[in-house]
Amino acid sequence: MRFRSFITVTVVLLAGVLSVGCGVGEKIVPDMIDQRFASFYSDYLISSGVTSEDEPIVLLRPDSDAFVRMLGRHSLTPYEFNCRMIRYRQQPERWKEVLLLVRKNLQKEKP
Repeated sequence: MRFRSFITVTVVLLAGVLSVGCGVGEKIVPDMIDQRFASFYSDYLISSGVTSEDEPIVLLRPDSDAFVRMLGRHSLTPYEFNCRMIRYRQQPERWKEVLLLVRKNLQKEKP
């Protein structure tokens, strides 16, 4: 009887471990706000001169009017921007997917 209980507990624990492992590595699909954020961030990098070797880097302050206008061009509010930044800190895999979108956007902009 004890052997049967041992086997049952082992099977249940093994199933639990395997089910957790199945969730790891799932590809995160960027949602619409992620896509808008990637578009905004690409625009931000381009306008800041980060993508050009010839231009000096001039980063926009998050509290500047130009920064807020740029957010608006990409249909983002400062609140959404802050929420996304928190989310990306908590979900590095999602941030990685957003950065891949940014890379694609920047490659499109190259002459």
